[in-house]
Amino acid sequence: MAYIEDPLTSPYVYKNNSTYGKKGELNRRNIEKDKEKYIKVAEAAKEYRRYNELLHNGDRYDFNDMILFVIDAFEKNPNLLLDYQERFQYILVDEYQDTNGSQNTILFQLSSYWENPNLFIVGDDDQSIYRFQGANMDSIEDFQKKFNPTVIVLKENYRNTQVILDMSYRFIQNNTDRLEDRNPLLNKKLIEKRPDPVINPEPPKYVEFLNPIQQDIGVLNLVKTFVDQGSHYEDIAIIYRKHANAKNLIKYFLQNNIPTNVSHRANVLEETIFIKLFQILQYVSTEFRQPFSGDHVLFEIMHYEFFGISALDIARLSVYCRPKRQDDNTYSDGYKMRLVIQDKSALEAAQVKDADAFLAFSTIIEGWIQTLSQSISISVIENVISTSGIIEYVLKSEESAWQIQVINTFLEWAKDENMRRPHIPLDELLHTILLMQESRISIPIHRLISYKKGVNFMSAHSSKGLEFKHVIIMDIRKRMWEGMQGSNIKFSLPPTISAESQQGEIDDDRRLFYVAVTRAKDTIHMTYPAFNESEKEDIPSVFLHEFKHHDDLISSIDISNEEVVSYTSQIILSQPDISPIINHDLIDQKLENFRLSPSSLDKYLRCPLTFYFEQIVSVPMSD
Repeated sequence: MAYIEDPLTSPYVYKNNSTYGKKGELNRRNIEKDKEKYIKVAEAAKEYRRYNELLHNGDRYDFNDMILFVIDAFEKNPNLLLDYQERFQYILVDEYQDTNGSQNTILFQLSSYWENPNLFIVGDDDQSIYRFQGANMDSIEDFQKKFNPTVIVLKENYRNTQVILDMSYRFIQNNTDRLEDRNPLLNKKLIEKRPDPVINPEPPKYVEFLNPIQQDIGVLNLVKTFVDQGSHYEDIAIIYRKHANAKNLIKYFLQNNIPTNVSHRANVLEETIFIKLFQILQYVSTEFRQPFSGDHVLFEIMHYEFFGISALDIARLSVYCRPKRQDDNTYSDGYKMRLVIQDKSALEAAQVKDADAFLAFSTIIEGWIQTLSQSISISVIENVISTSGIIEYVLKSEESAWQIQVINTFLEWAKDENMRRPHIPLDELLHTILLMQESRISIPIHRLISYKKGVNFMSAHSSKGLEFKHVIIMDIRKRMWEGMQGSNIKFSLPPTISAESQQGEIDDDRRLFYVAVTRAKDTIHMTYPAFNESEKEDIPSVFLHEFKHHDDLISSIDISNEEVVSYTSQIILSQPDISPIINHDLIDQKLENFRLSPSSLDKYLRCPLTFYFEQIVSVPMSD
């Protein structure tokens, strides 16, 4: 806490006179605010030893510690290190700028036996974009100091036009710490050596739109223009900082059958189909422990489409069950929904039109609660999935393959938890999920929407290593592209501990933007909205102004009201299509790399429909 206790530093001293203090006086508000953050860090540090003990005693490990285990094993067991040194005598490391300190230590350990080891590394400090995961550009310089290697600068470029190369080089020179700056003899200015050079290559174009919706429409129109001019959809990439920036645009492309390639990481716990399944499991668990305590949840669950109950009937039931005002101004206790939905005469008294739907639903619910008293949690989950109608409902949706993947991923996670903690009660499993949600811990899942010849949507990080004829970088706003790197560190560290700096962060962001622009072979279009979603003026990123020549113009394009109405109505009002159960596109996609095993062949010969659901769709099945 020394940094706080000796606060004569700029954040804790008023620079000017203000309502709260005079120039030169201590800023008590900032001191108290940061003190609270750093106390949290100090308390966490005290618990770290205990945390490691719990991991060790539970035979668990932190994923990030696995590399440290290797380093520790090599240090404590020289013979183990010698064995691996003999095994790996020639080592090639690609993307060396993205290695972290621990990975570099292992490399140095493996090569420590020889005075001149056989090492070959490939790296570009200007493309170091993973510092938030511990990657450090210093790795390249440390390697050079340790081994004094032969340095080969690859200056011939076979991707970009010379216009793009020159502007990208000038742009990245805005970074304050590059290998070129550290070594004056190093020259990384690239020269175009394309076998098919573009005659009169286009300079980058910069386009301002009024708001994000008009930007989406402008990008859509630009894609149409490229295709009309003879380009293929797969020649086009739309690059953004975060996937959410292009969510509506992707939705529009898919709804209009424009071939699209999208790949991004998602979280099972945030998917709608999981949330519905989780609510059902919560209700079953609660009713088992505290009967008749979950009517508010039951009311929501009955609305789920796969139960086929009329919303109007549910409203009638709710009115019937709620407490009634008596003549003496007191209220009756009302009726419990769980009891009413299993009593046909009570349902008739509630004047519902389809009593049988409630009775069937009640039978299913009671069966799940009964199962909970006799089975382990995983069996209950499988029972709910197989008997709720959720699978049949999902198979008819336009996103059937994705939703099945979500359910399967959750089921596999639940099975893994059951393996770690055999016979874990359902309420404990659900409590674990709640803790994960509170702590923002995800069940990761990779979502892929893939057409062989589709427009490519991707984040700047995902674009690394790829190339496209036309690149559109969208949403180049300050708040989207600057200061968004994030970190694996969940605590705020004082400057005396953290090596991060504001300048270091902006350099990281600039490198990421550099990676995005250098994906373009022929053309680059950069777009941003002048106003945000709340109609407040927005600020374009400084990167846009750094990249363009001072005399380059920023075009301002207005989108017609008719286009705006057409686009927004389709995004907001469109209803998901009900797809046929047999999805032929999915069959083609799955069969590309499918290998027919004897058991699969036997399943197909017995029942082709069973084969489709189990082998193609991967419907969750009980073990």
